[in-house]
Amino acid sequence: MSGEAAAQAIAAPVQGEGSGIGPLDALRRLVELADREFVSALTTAPRLPGEVGGVVARALPDAPLALAQTLAVCAAVVLAYLGTRLMLAGPRRRAGAARSALAGMAGLAGLEVLALLAAAITGRVLLVRGLGILPGSELLPRDMVIALVRWLMGLTLLLILFQPQLRRFRLARVDDAGARKAVRRFAVLFALAHLHIVLLAAAQRAGLSAESAKLISCLVAALLTAAAVQLFASLGRHGTGAAPRFVAITLSLLAFAFWLWGWVDGGFALFHGAVGTMVVLLVALSLDRAIAVSIRDSRQPAEMRRLFVLRVLIDSIALVTILRIGLEFWIVGAFGWLPAESGRLFGYRLSFASLLFVLGATGAAIVHVWTEAALMPGEGEGTLQERDARLARLSTVLPILRATTITLIC
Repeated sequence: MSGEAAAQAIAAPVQGEGSGIGPLDALRRLVELADREFVSALTTAPRLPGEVGGVVARALPDAPLALAQTLAVCAAVVLAYLGTRLMLAGPRRRAGAARSALAGMAGLAGLEVLALLAAAITGRVLLVRGLGILPGSELLPRDMVIALVRWLMGLTLLLILFQPQLRRFRLARVDDAGARKAVRRFAVLFALAHLHIVLLAAAQRAGLSAESAKLISCLVAALLTAAAVQLFASLGRHGTGAAPRFVAITLSLLAFAFWLWGWVDGGFALFHGAVGTMVVLLVALSLDRAIAVSIRDSRQPAEMRRLFVLRVLIDSIALVTILRIGLEFWIVGAFGWLPAESGRLFGYRLSFASLLFVLGATGAAIVHVWTEAALMPGEGEGTLQERDARLARLSTVLPILRATTITLIC
């Protein structure tokens, strides 16, 4: 039985009453599928070394030219990335000295993205103009350059998140040693993950069977997941709380499970959707943390209130975005729990409700900070007795007005 059939069996009890397939039948079919994959792995393992040796022997005649082209383009991409970061050292120092934490973090993130763009453009130009490799071609140089750019993208996110050299702008709750350790270890894990995908694709083009590729990939993914879990657990000694470590470990195990299911099902839609959801969640949490740090470091009440409104706006947008991804990808696309037509209709309604939610949350935040500002008169406004009298009047009226307005908005 194929992975698609198993997925339909799992979803069938949810989709309708007339399917005739109960939860126990779906579980039984899933167990049968797991048993078949396990037996296939056991029969593939003994012949794996010989098959890999045969693939290497067949690929050797064409390997020198492909490897030379690949190494040359990858070296140029890395040099473009490092050279751009070196040229931006001065702006990076100025961004690191910014008074506003939010402005400093935004500046540093923008500079990191510029270096990434320089590397990506260099790789694209060299592949298309230099080697004549068109987009969509399945060749080793193109696959390796794409993997390298994706690895640099992951490295950029790591640098933005952990900021090994600038603790003030660090978005993750970890000490200096932990930040350096996380960047190094995750960079190595990302590199191994992308490299194994590229080499496995090249081996399949050279004749490696799907069963052998599946076994190799699952073993590599298991080792990488174990290393990631161990790293997350070790960050507890560097200031990371138990809850973030638990969430990170759980997400890592889920990603591994979806990767395994991708090989079983013959498609990696679930894995890519899970990774996309995790990236959106990580970006949202990073932005929220960045604004929280800016609020903490700010010394101006007016600026703190503006940052509070911005934080509510970003958090509300992130929330509705994650809900839309969950609807479009998971509920409608991957599992098919809603028919496409019903999913589109519900999506339109959810979009309108999301817009109202974002506007309502932002409006409520504006009312909250306005009443707070009104309850805090300036130092130079009249005598002490006059300020106390004004505060007494406002403290009676404004809370009622705030509660009424926020209730109407929500």
